[in-house]
Amino acid sequence: MIQLPRRSVARFFIPLIDVLTLMFCIFLLSPMIKPNRLVPAPAPVSESDRLKEERDLLRKDTEQLRAEKLTTLQGRLTVRVLQIDGETGKLRFYDPGRVADRWVEVTSKNIAAIVAKAVQQAAAKDVYFLVLYPRPARGTIVFPTYAQRLEYDRWLSGVAHGYEIPMRNL
Repeated sequence: MIQLPRRSVARFFIPLIDVLTLMFCIFLLSPMIKPNRLVPAPAPVSESDRLKEERDLLRKDTEQLRAEKLTTLQGRLTVRVLQIDGETGKLRFYDPGRVADRWVEVTSKNIAAIVAKAVQQAAAKDVYFLVLYPRPARGTIVFPTYAQRLEYDRWLSGVAHGYEIPMRNL
């Protein structure tokens, strides 16, 4: 049985010898452990290159998110287009189900039926009415007047709707 020495210096060196022996064994084994030479080390990347790569990744992610958002929106939304006549300012829509005179004028009397039909055709989707302003070849847009616009907003107050106003021709 090993007895601990009585002097304090010897008490310190006995555990130290074990550690030194272990480190010497690792030193002897180290030439056998070599780095894998088949995989090349990555080239150092400059800060600008790293930022370009990160920007490209963010662009790809943004495009993917936009595509997913558009797909989700298309699967959940039905758009019905209404058009404002450029000569009279009257609201109308194109009905492909009619045989003759497919442009139907929208009035306060038939707007409820038009909305109900659009909701029925959309089934479980949400209906959005897009009102297109006239696109004059020159000049400014004359119609709809302010009173007509307020009337159209009142007619469509129960459903989601919006206006597409063309850019002014310069």
